[in-house]
Amino acid sequence: MVAGKACLGATERLKDERFECFPEPSGGWLVWDNEADEPAMVAETVLSGVSEREASFVTDILNGMGDRSLSVDTLRR
Repeated sequence: MVAGKACLGATERLKDERFECFPEPSGGWLVWDNEADEPAMVAETVLSGVSEREASFVTDILNGMGDRSLSVDTLRR
């Protein structure tokens, strides 16, 4: 899968984005909160070890760019 804009990496992302995502050595993906300088959390859950698709989707939403429908089916495709 080709990563979304959210998962391109620090050198290619827009400088004003608060959240970005990176691959982890374990093979999962991490959503990072640049403002807090720590992994992002949603509902007291650290966004680590997720799929690339989930990381990109959540990062876009957290950055206010989520123009996709919020449904469980979107994450399962």
